Amino acid sequence: MHHIEHSNERATAATRWQAGDIPPGWRPLVEQLENSMARFGGLCEVAAVRRSDEQLVVSWQLASLPPDVQPDLTEAIETLFAAIVNTVQAAARLTCMQCGRPGEACIGPDGDKMVLCPGDAWRLDYVFEDRQCD
Repeated sequence: MHHIEHSNERATAATRWQAGDIPPGWRPLVEQLENSMARFGGLCEVAAVRRSDEQLVVSWQLASLPPDVQPDLTEAIETLFAAIVNTVQAAARLTCMQCGRPGEACIGPDGDKMVLCPGDAWRLDYVFEDRQCD
């Protein structure tokens, strides 16, 4: 399941995300996302980033384009930014939320879901979907 929230509302940089909202292993991915978006000179802005279980949820918005911009161009720009967000979200599904190493979706003793590497899964007493973490 992909989580992309697209909004036409403007958000300030201060509301996008706080370090405490993003697990440490995913922070480089979020920084990569913002750097990628910034390369397009403000055409798109990351409005908010948050964790929802083992998913990285990204809200983004397209800048107001001049009225003479062709609808096909607007659609192409939206498709490009959606692909960038999808790529980062796909990477998060395979990245340990704690350390940034390769990981898999795990379930904790309280039912909380996280993406963890084997070492962090063992340390936190999480299990992979099909098997006990070693």
